[in-house]
Amino acid sequence: MEWLIFGFLSLWLLVSVFGTLFLKNPVHVILAFLSVILAIAGIFLHLGAELLAGLQLIIYAVAIIVFYVLVITTIPWEKVKKFEGIYKR
Repeated sequence: MEWLIFGFLSLWLLVSVFGTLFLKNPVHVILAFLSVILAIAGIFLHLGAELLAGLQLIIYAVAIIVFYVLVITTIPWEKVKKFEGIYKR
């Protein structure tokens, strides 16, 4: 049963990491990164490191994700999309 839980959490982590790397929409990337953080916290809980899981959730899920959302919502995406074609060759 332990290997099944660990395998599920590891698969969840891998899918979330690939989502973080290959998604185009920045909001979807943030959600995938939040999923990575939750999967890592789940692995910590499964291994018996409750303090690390709690710190992982408090530090990353609250502080850094809120900062990422704040930064992404302040970027003028219309200007970014306007210049997107210039740099592709």
